[in-house]
Amino acid sequence: MFEKTSKKVASSTYTVEDSVIKNIRLNDIYGKYYYQNFVNMLAFTEGFELYHNNQKVDNKAYLKTGMEYRNNYKSYKIIVTGDVNGDGAVKMNDLMKMANHLID
Repeated sequence: MFEKTSKKVASSTYTVEDSVIKNIRLNDIYGKYYYQNFVNMLAFTEGFELYHNNQKVDNKAYLKTGMEYRNNYKSYKIIVTGDVNGDGAVKMNDLMKMANHLID
């Protein structure tokens, strides 16, 4: 069981607002952003783990929009810049999904 804490996740690399961590940018268009790289850029990680669809993700996974970084008391939604469909990469289908949304 995690000890309840008032500490919040913080980062000088990402934007952390309310319950969202965003501005996570991929190195290249087909690149992946790995969990361990993500954690290395956070100021407070004690007791936090990464989840996707309520399933714990191991530390070798790559980040996807929609994942949650959480402990028993706090939860942050992950937003990877450009990953519109939540597959962890920025591809043409992300651009098409965004364009279709703007047209509708």
